[in-house]
Amino acid sequence: MYRLILALTLFSSLAWANPCPTTQHLAFNIKDNNEQVDQILCKRGFVVGYSYYYKAPMYVAYKLDGESVAVNSGRGGNPFEEDEAIPREFRATLWDFKYSGYDRGHMAPRAALDGSDELRDETFLLSNMTAQAPSLNQRGWADLEEYVRFLAVTYKTIYVVTGSIFDGDNKTIGRGVYVPSHLYKVIYVPSLNSMLGFIIENSDFDIEGLKVKQAKINEIENRAGFDFFPSIKNDEEDQMEKVEVDYCVLLGMGSLKAVSCAEQ
Repeated sequence: MYRLILALTLFSSLAWANPCPTTQHLAFNIKDNNEQVDQILCKRGFVVGYSYYYKAPMYVAYKLDGESVAVNSGRGGNPFEEDEAIPREFRATLWDFKYSGYDRGHMAPRAALDGSDELRDETFLLSNMTAQAPSLNQRGWADLEEYVRFLAVTYKTIYVVTGSIFDGDNKTIGRGVYVPSHLYKVIYVPSLNSMLGFIIENSDFDIEGLKVKQAKINEIENRAGFDFFPSIKNDEEDQMEKVEVDYCVLLGMGSLKAVSCAEQ
């Protein structure tokens, strides 16, 4: 009995340990409640929780600060590549996206992680991509990423988790790459002791409709199947997850199109 208890205690401590100990991107950890992640990929600028079944990232976590988003090394071509760290049979390929009608949508955005060629190029690995509707990826989603960068500049340090939700009968492209029904974005601002979250359908989206996409963090956790920041003191985390903040105030009116805050 003693050995069983010891084994369970050890397992529990390992389950909560940071799987990428040399990075700060998982400083507060992510708990996989539904055992969806098959491989954790520790990159320089972000961490990926990857699903072999969906051939897609279930989450991508990264830390941003004002200095990191102020640098711009340039795009430097079109370096989309397969991620060779993933077994061949489970990785997405360039062919999967070709002629699919879907964009290779960044989860950790290149524009926020372009301080060096190495950082930038890693964001173009397909393990950092989901199949996104062009009318989402090239419009409202890009605008939301711009506002997240503004948040990093304004509040110095933030933590972001972006990922996929697969609700209903999901379409596949290529050789079994699943198309998410929704995408989510969770932002933790330590200096304000505040969290902000959104769930957005993988379809037409303009930033003017951002208000109706806002969700409490505990709702996103329930739908995505993760506990995003379990290392934060429990009572503080519980309170932040239940509160829906005024994102127009948090992000600043100057950083948002006026119409997206018109009904606040």
